[in-house]
Amino acid sequence: MIHCNFKAVRNIFLPILFLGGFIFADPTDGCELDTNQVFLTSVGDVLYNSNVDLAGFQFNIDGTVASGASGGDAADAGFTVSTSNTGVVLGFSFTGSTIPSGCGILTILALDGEATGLSNLTFSDSGANSVPFTYWIDDGSGTLGCMDQAACNYNADATEDDGSCEYTTDCAGECGGLSVVDECGVCDGPGSIYECGCEDIADYACNCDNDVFDDCGVCDGGNADMDCAGVCFGSAVVDECGNCDGAGADVTCDDGSVVCDEADCPSSNIYFYVEIEETGEST
Repeated sequence: MIHCNFKAVRNIFLPILFLGGFIFADPTDGCELDTNQVFLTSVGDVLYNSNVDLAGFQFNIDGTVASGASGGDAADAGFTVSTSNTGVVLGFSFTGSTIPSGCGILTILALDGEATGLSNLTFSDSGANSVPFTYWIDDGSGTLGCMDQAACNYNADATEDDGSCEYTTDCAGECGGLSVVDECGVCDGPGSIYECGCEDIADYACNCDNDVFDDCGVCDGGNADMDCAGVCFGSAVVDECGNCDGAGADVTCDDGSVVCDEADCPSSNIYFYVEIEETGEST
C-alpha cells in the first residue's frame, strides 16, 4: 500500500514540478517576452521584443561587466555596440539605420561574471523619442523597481529594488530626465543659435539693437547721408549765407567788401538834399 501511494504521489507531482519548472523558466527567445521587454540570459544573450523600430539603446549590466558585445539583430542592422568597465552598454548606428520592430537577440555580451539583470533601460526610436522598456522578471520573484520613497520614481508596488532610483527632476518635469534650461532660458532649447543670439532680428529692425533704416536705406543712419536739398548722398550744402546749394556772398559793397545782402554792407556818410519851402511861419 505504501509503495502504491508513493507511486501515486510520484505520478502526480513529478509532472506538476516539471510543468512548473517549464512555466517559470527563464526565456530563451525574445519572442517569449512581452512587448517592449528585454532579458539577459546566463550566457550573455540580450533578448528583446519591440513594437517599434529601434534607433539606439543603452542599459547597465547588474552584478558584473562585459568585455565586449557582438552579433544579434544590432549587428545585422550595422549598429556599433560598446561596453565599458562600469557596466554600461551603448548601441547606435553612425548611418542612422534602425533595428526593425520584432523579437529575438538584440546583442550578445561577453560577460566577465554572473549578471543579475539589466537596469537603467533607455531605448529610442528613429524620431529620437524614448521607448519605455521593462526587464523581464520571473512571476515568482516579485516586482522590480525603486523602493526608496525619497526618489521621484518610487514604485509602491516594487518588492525588490532594482537600483533604478532617481532623485532629480529635469526642467521638463521628467524624473531622471536630461533636459536642461539653455542659455536663453528655454527648457531643452537649442541655445543661442540665432542671428541675435536667442532670437532673430525683428521684422521692423535692421540690427539686433532694434534700430531701423533711415530714408537713405542706411541702418541707424539718422539721414546723415541726406544733403540739404533732401537728396540721399547728394552734394548740395548750405552756403555761408544760409542758402542750400547757394552761390554764397555775391554783393559787393562800396568799400569793396562782399556780403550776402546789401543791407549787410558797412555804413558810410550819406548826404541828403532837402528842399525847404518858405511859408512865413515858424515852428
